[in-house]
Amino acid sequence: MAPPGPARAQLLWRLGRLSTWGETCRLDIGDAWLAEAEEEAGDDPWLAAALHRSRFWVASQRYDHREALEHARRALESAESAGDPAAIAASLAMVVWARMALGDDVAGETIERAMRAWEAANEATARSNVPEEEDPAFLCGEALTTVDRLDEARLVGESWRRIASEAGSEALCLALANLCEVELRAGNWELADRYADEAASRDVADAPAFAIERGMVDAYLGRVNDARRNLELGLQVAESRGVVAGIQDCQAALGFLVLSVGDLVEAHRHLSEATRRFLDAGIREPGMGHFLADEVEVLVGLGELAEAERLTDWLEERGRALDRVWALAAGARCRGPLLAAKGDLDGALGHLERAMAEHERLPMPFERARTLLALGTIRRHAKQKRAAREALEEALSTFDRLGAALWSQKARAELSSIGGRPPATGALTPTEERVARLAAAGRTNLEIADTLYLSVRTVEGHLSRAYHKLGVRSRTELALHLEPPGATT
Repeated sequence: MAPPGPARAQLLWRLGRLSTWGETCRLDIGDAWLAEAEEEAGDDPWLAAALHRSRFWVASQRYDHREALEHARRALESAESAGDPAAIAASLAMVVWARMALGDDVAGETIERAMRAWEAANEATARSNVPEEEDPAFLCGEALTTVDRLDEARLVGESWRRIASEAGSEALCLALANLCEVELRAGNWELADRYADEAASRDVADAPAFAIERGMVDAYLGRVNDARRNLELGLQVAESRGVVAGIQDCQAALGFLVLSVGDLVEAHRHLSEATRRFLDAGIREPGMGHFLADEVEVLVGLGELAEAERLTDWLEERGRALDRVWALAAGARCRGPLLAAKGDLDGALGHLERAMAEHERLPMPFERARTLLALGTIRRHAKQKRAAREALEEALSTFDRLGAALWSQKARAELSSIGGRPPATGALTPTEERVARLAAAGRTNLEIADTLYLSVRTVEGHLSRAYHKLGVRSRTELALHLEPPGATT
């Protein structure tokens, strides 16, 4: 080991970084190296900035956002002293993230300042001055996604993906994970599926760390076994490394998966743990806790109304405080079934109508369809059959278009409870029809995937749903159904 002083501090910092990121991640060991390095760093502002950025990552992954903010601020102060554009941009992005977690409104000037610093660092070709995992595009993209600015988040992610791809950087997987989350929220699930496949196919040392993105896409698309396998792998990795944020994310995703299946007891087991970690960490940004609405739905279903009301109050209060559209829409959606469970159907319908109004300024079709499902269900209980059918059929149409097979089943079950005219189940979505016609023409799933720029897994899902809707069991039957006898080509 080097003698005490800056040279030893540099070595300790590198050891700390190796222990807090990637395949060898052990946060407890890494932070001990970094703390020792900080004691010996001397007055080198570049090294001080690098050490505090590394310690920010440790604190944020442990869900200690107050400590993370302190390190981010000290990193920024040192980076400004060093005059390093890349270090300034990275530190600014960390300040944004930590402040956002603690409930400050960073939707405006602060994100813009971080983005301008990032662009300046790119123009100065100074990005190599910081490790690739500290690229400010990651946290800026995550922050924009969290505050519902999906179009801007997509632009950041696509730019970062291009830069990382051209450089052959392993940060490409981080960019793909970021884009995957954006497209899931935006309702572009086929694209999210492609990004997850691309990330999974990358030959990187830390591939298990990206299992959660693959598992989350599988959960949305109703691939229960694949989703459970990937999410349990992600949970195992996060637990072995002491990454509290990753543990919470996997628990939340597993909770969503089993809620989608309809197992409220198991969903509560996962979601209650994720919720406890989230609230214990003092997080005040509702966009970082989308799973809270899932937990409310589970709690209402289990009859735990007091706890459901506490979480709903939190969502609505934070949504109003920060004008977070998702939280306002989700809070109103949660309040509806909660009031219905107490016998107040009129109040429930009023809150759900308010949720629908909020969805007009929220580009998240899956969230809107879930609200329509809740609205249709309560209208049915209120004996408003026609209005219930309209809401449920619209929800079903959106779920089918997205490929949310498990949620389509929920909507169909509610529609079947109304009686009278049954829902139309034979209508294919545009993508399902394109896939079906190519399959009927003799194309393999791989050929269809290449033609339509989809993953093979997505093609299989569309084809399975087309078979079910059309009542066929083979490509031969599909061809006969789509091209009646006597048809010409």
